[in-house]
Amino acid sequence: MAEIVKRVVPGAQIKIGSAIAEEDQPDMRFRGRLSIDNAREQLGYRPRFLRLEDGVAQYVESSRQFLQTSQAAP
Repeated sequence: MAEIVKRVVPGAQIKIGSAIAEEDQPDMRFRGRLSIDNAREQLGYRPRFLRLEDGVAQYVESSRQFLQTSQAAP
C-alpha cells in the first residue's frame, strides 16, 4: 500500500515500522487473509476498482478537490 501511495502521490513520505506493535500482537491470531470472496459469492459484490492503485488515485483526487473547495469557501 505504501508503494502505491508513493506512486500516486510523488514525494509522499511514508514510514513503516519493521515489526508489529506490541499492542497489536494479541489480535494477530484472529487476522486472516484479506479477501472479498465472501462478498462476491453471497452478495454479488463487484468492486468499483479492479486495481487498488486506481482506487487510491481516485481518493487522492477527490480529497484534493474537497480541500480546494473548502479553502475557497468564505
